[in-house]
Amino acid sequence: AAQLFGQYRAVVFDALSGPDALLPLVPQYGPALAAHPRLAALAAGLPGTALSRNVADGIEKELHPYLDNGGKENFRRLARFMKVRLLGGAGKVEPPLVFPPEALYHPDAPGLTFADTAAYLKWRPLRPGQAAVAVLFHRNHLAADSTAPVDATIRALEAEGLAVLPCY
Repeated sequence: AAQLFGQYRAVVFDALSGPDALLPLVPQYGPALAAHPRLAALAAGLPGTALSRNVADGIEKELHPYLDNGGKENFRRLARFMKVRLLGGAGKVEPPLVFPPEALYHPDAPGLTFADTAAYLKWRPLRPGQAAVAVLFHRNHLAADSTAPVDATIRALEAEGLAVLPCY
């Protein structure tokens, strides 16, 4: 691992199952990171371990929402964040797009999600007598930019004249 890390200026550790899943990596990778004194390394969402070094205090918690919420836009923003905050490059850091744990969604909506039904219906009101249908999906589809099947379902139902309330 020490040889591998020597190729990079920055290393970010992340785990799909949450930051605590990184703890078993500390004994193996901590010493390998220490072999590269100028390497910026951090464990997303897990400050204060040997997996984080040469980074500003609290940066692990700043970076974690980019990864936790996922998607192309968040990864674009993450790259800028890393350039500026980890590597000292020039530029403006944009905050991550944070998707709530539960929300209504529509691919045409500005911001993609709505915190409640009232906000969604204000944006996309029901027509008098229009039948409504809910489309349920997992938030991970949004985080992984894999909403194409959901979007196609929404559009097909709307084409049939239904009001669609997609939610996760």
